Parts: sequence; structure tokens; C-alpha cells
Amino acid sequence: MQILAARKRIAGTLPLAEYRILIPFDAITPTRSALISMRSNYGVEGGPYARLPEVIAPLDWLRMEPGLAKYDAGRDIDRIAKQIEAVLLHAIFPEMTANPVPPIYRSPREITTTVIRAHINDISDGYRFLHRKGVTPSGDAPFGLQLLPQSRAA
Repeated sequence: MQILAARKRIAGTLPLAEYRILIPFDAITPTRSALISMRSNYGVEGGPYARLPEVIAPLDWLRMEPGLAKYDAGRDIDRIAKQIEAVLLHAIFPEMTANPVPPIYRSPREITTTVIRAHINDISDGYRFLHRKGVTPSGDAPFGLQLLPQSRAA
């Protein structure tokens, strides 16, 4: 499945950035795509993109009505998604060492805005498996990570 790893430099003198893993809607099934209500480009060219929690979530969770029950059920989905995001972002952007990834991260070095396109193993609807197995990085290519040509972090 195709993903985008985005590092968006925040203006100012400190090396602050926002890091995200995004999934193009054409990389997920039409059924899942129809159930994801949040559609945005999240400040990254192209789009719209899906967020990781909606991609790994079971379809029955996506079908739930908004409310407290869905919120409560989604907390663990979000926790697993944040672990996956941290593993992938660290593999692509080595300066990103925080786990979980904070909304704004101060890099130890100067950075630029960068979007990296990559492929990973399909983790759609993978929450139940990852919840049982745990999210652990496997070598230099977690989740089968392969950077696409001409797509390298600066």
C-alpha cells in the first residue's frame, strides 16, 4: 500500500516540524474509503488523504454511529496507529525519535519540508492482528517499508 511520510517545517528560528503518515484514498478499498468521513490534504500537495487510525480500524468500528461508544472503542485503535506511525517516521526521518509522535517536534538539526512516498505491506483492517501481535519494528524495513525512487528525506 502506498503511504506518504510528511515533514512540514514550521516557520521560525527553531527547527520545529509537524510529522505525519498519510494514506492516499486510492490506496484503500472503496468500501473503507466510503466509511471515512475526514478527508483533507493535511497541508500536503495532492490528496485527499486518510489518517492511519481509519486505515487500520476494523470496518465494524468505521460503521459505528458517532458517540461515546465509538470514542471509547477508538482509543486503542489510535494507540496502535500512533505506534505504527512512530516506527515508520523514525525509519524514514531518523531525527524523529519521539514515540508517540507529538503534534510539533523540535528536531536536533535544521530540517526542511519534505514529502516521502513509500510502499508498505497492506495494513488495512490490521488493528486486531497488530493489537494481538504488538507493534515491533523489524529491521531496517518495518512493515515492508520501501521508499519510492526519487523520494528521500533531506
